[in-house]
Amino acid sequence: FFFQAEDGIRDYKVTGVQTCALPIFVSLGQTYMLLGNWDIGRSYLEKGLAIAKEIKDKGLIMSASKNLSDAYEKTGDFTKALELLHLHNINKDSLINEKNSSSIEEMQVLYQSSQKDREIEKLSNEKIIKDAELTRQRTIIFSTIGAILSVLILVLVLWSRFNLKKRANE
Repeated sequence: FFFQAEDGIRDYKVTGVQTCALPIFVSLGQTYMLLGNWDIGRSYLEKGLAIAKEIKDKGLIMSASKNLSDAYEKTGDFTKALELLHLHNINKDSLINEKNSSSIEEMQVLYQSSQKDREIEKLSNEKIIKDAELTRQRTIIFSTIGAILSVLILVLVLWSRFNLKKRANE
């Protein structure tokens, strides 16, 4: 891996593809730091941090600045270590805020969606109730009309029978 990473660095110098080289710089810097080669490790970490700042990747800025802070702390440059730790914390807070903002936006969307669903359900229930009331009213109207027609037919039949009987008596 170590030699492949150095090959990747050579490719970076030729092609200039920064996003691919950035994790390699940080990894090489960490590896050299673990091996006790502070200056070489710091050099790679500084290159990685510079690229991370250039492409404005907060996660990689956070990682590179934390590792570089540790490197400066181990070499005794506490001022620089503190400065880089501060950069790490700023980016960490920024990422957390972005994540929280995203979560809050998601929750707001879910809340609004559930509110709309409840409103739709309420309107649907109101429509069902109105339809049932309308059906009940129609039933009453048709029943009343049917009863009136039945009474009218009965009156006509009785009147007709009355007239027949009256003619028969004359």
